[in-house]
Order: sequence, then structure tokens, then C-alpha cells
Amino acid sequence: MIARHTKAIKINPKDADAYLKRGSTYISKKVLMKARDNNLYDLGISDLNKAIEINPEYAKAYLKRGVAYYSKYRKTGPYDLAIRDLNKAIEINPKYAEAYHERGIVYRKKGQYDQAISDFNKAIEINPKNSHNYTYRGNIYRKKGQYDQAIRDFNKAIEINPEASGAYYSRRFVYLKKLGDKVKGCADLEIACKSKSYLCRHYRRAQQNGDCP
Repeated sequence: MIARHTKAIKINPKDADAYLKRGSTYISKKVLMKARDNNLYDLGISDLNKAIEINPEYAKAYLKRGVAYYSKYRKTGPYDLAIRDLNKAIEINPKYAEAYHERGIVYRKKGQYDQAISDFNKAIEINPKNSHNYTYRGNIYRKKGQYDQAIRDFNKAIEINPEASGAYYSRRFVYLKKLGDKVKGCADLEIACKSKSYLCRHYRRAQQNGDCP
């Protein structure tokens, strides 16, 4: 994949799309494949810098670079670079649902829950069929102790995507830990386990603790 994009760049060094695709591939390799080479972030950001240099109004390049900055500094910050790029993507394209979604994630990480909810609201307004927006917003409501709103959002995410394991897993927390409804909570945890095997350890722990049969 990287070799193909590199070839495209050699053919046309002004191909902003090729730089974006190669940069995104570097970052995906780091994030999704959990590669140990931290230089992959820098390689990806460098390519995205070039894409923006070629096309300063390339909203997707700002989005991807913002996500790269957030991924690189997610554990410790700073998050200003990510916010700046996501702001720019939205400035260029005010209907860019994915940019609102990603900025909402950054605001959530910063503990700025009201700003995060506002961004997820906007993402849902633009694209009401993306279940992830409801799951993320539901988790913020959960953190704020607004459990009815949280469950409503998790329900909506599951209505849109019945295999939304994150929504089942998050909803189970509200049922089990906050509302004391073990039947519904354990049912959600079992469904999440069947969908994503890595969540099964939480189900086993709940069984060991006596929370689930």
C-alpha cells in the first residue's frame, strides 16, 4: 500500500491525494496494527503536512492530521494541535460530520464534556445514522451521571447497529453499577462478549464477582 502511494508521488509530486493516502497508511499501521515504531506518526504527519502545503483547503488532510496528533499524544497531551486542525477542517467544511466526531473525542479526553456533547450533537444532526456518535455521547452522559440520557443514546446506537458491541458494553455499566439491574446488565455484557472476544474477560470477572450468573 505504501509502495503504491510512493510510486504515485514519484509520478506526480504535486498529488495531494497520494500524500494523504500514504500519510494515513503510516498512521493506520501504527494505530491499528500497534506497530512499535513511533516514527510512523511523524512520517504520517509529514505526508499530511505536504498534502496541506499543496492544497491548503484540503479539509480531509486537516482531519487526518488532527487525528494523528491526538493519537500520538493521546496519553499525555498536549491536544491543542489536534483541536486546531479539526477546527480548520470544520471551518473549511461546516458539514463535516467526521470532524465534529473526532473533535468531540478530543474534548472528551480533555474533560470538556459540554463541548464534546455539542460536537456529537452536531455530528448526529449531520449524519444521524452513525451509531458511534450515540455511543460516545452516551458515555459522556454516563460520566456526568445523566443515566437516562446515556441509556437512550446506547439504545439508539443499538437500534442503528444491532452489533454495536461498545454500546452494549457501556449500557451494561449503567444497568449493573448505577441502576442495580443485573438481568439487563448481564444480558448486555454477554452480547458484548459474543461480539468482541476481548470483552469476555469483563463478563468472566462479573461472573466471578457474583454480578452475573
